[in-house]
Amino acid sequence: MKELAKNDIFDAEIDGYSSDGSGVAHINGEAVFIPGVIMGERCRVRILKVGKNAAWGKAEEFTSPSPHRVAPDCGVFPKCGGCALRHMDYDEELRFKRRRVEDALRRIGGTDVRDVDLEYLRQHIGVVTQETYMFNGTIRENVVFGAEEDSEETVEDKRKTEE
Repeated sequence: MKELAKNDIFDAEIDGYSSDGSGVAHINGEAVFIPGVIMGERCRVRILKVGKNAAWGKAEEFTSPSPHRVAPDCGVFPKCGGCALRHMDYDEELRFKRRRVEDALRRIGGTDVRDVDLEYLRQHIGVVTQETYMFNGTIRENVVFGAEEDSEETVEDKRKTEE
């Protein structure tokens, strides 16, 4: 296998995400972090930097773009660096965030998400409620853990009463 070197170009499939939202591809057995890509996409990747255990690259061309790719709704994306996910639709953003939480629970908490007792969470955090909000000019519905329905009590108030 050829070692990765700066400015080499490879065809790659994005097979995961890093914690900051960059895509991860495995090229010649090495993890390559590529910002602005979506899991499942195939692209031509230029290697920008090669480290001891990983490399960083840039997508030069998308040979098979994701159906979750959208035009960013911000004129300064990605230059300002404030948002890393403006190139993906809301459903993919939620999948990314869910994987991030599941990974943290598994690695840090030692808990498999399938073992989480949702009824326990409902009793100690609050009921599941619906929330409507705008995202990219579209009205969305979201399930939220929070205070009792028709109550002004917040999650913070609930924690204080339990102490």
